[in-house]
Amino acid sequence: MEEIRQQLAYREANARIVPTLNITKTLGTDTKIYVDEPKGKFVVSRISNWRDRNPDVIDLSQVDAVNTDVREHKSEIYRKTPDGKNESYNPKRYSYEYEFRVELQINSPYFSEIEFELTRNRPDRRGSAEFRDYELMCEEIQRTLRPSQYAAAPQAGFQSAADAGSWVCPACGKTNVGKFC
Repeated sequence: MEEIRQQLAYREANARIVPTLNITKTLGTDTKIYVDEPKGKFVVSRISNWRDRNPDVIDLSQVDAVNTDVREHKSEIYRKTPDGKNESYNPKRYSYEYEFRVELQINSPYFSEIEFELTRNRPDRRGSAEFRDYELMCEEIQRTLRPSQYAAAPQAGFQSAADAGSWVCPACGKTNVGKFC
């Protein structure tokens, strides 16, 4: 019973904070992160009328990690034979789709992570303008929600959870964090 009372008190306190938020930055596509920079607070929501739904208001100090990841999906492309059957090309050909994901690790007694897909329209080529736009969105989310962690590397590339180390690009000589220069 005590845990239920604490949860209800948390939801009531949260409901009083939501109307006081003054959103200064919005990040994302379908699922958005609405940030009140002066207060150091944010909410994550898929719906545009998020204020009516009492979303969890999270303090930036509660963010333990911001992990971003890009997942490659590939499908073989076939050609039709004269009898209407699918036949592989030789060599095989593939179409690609890239899915960008965000995972927020949160220090809260009621939840520990928020995960969502950032991509609305998945890019079909690495290095395309759309692919780079999503990389930049990931970087902006990281810099906004974990400013102290990413302030030291403002030109750092897209960073996935698996690629936290730095490396030197053999083409240009820049020191990078993540997979891309």
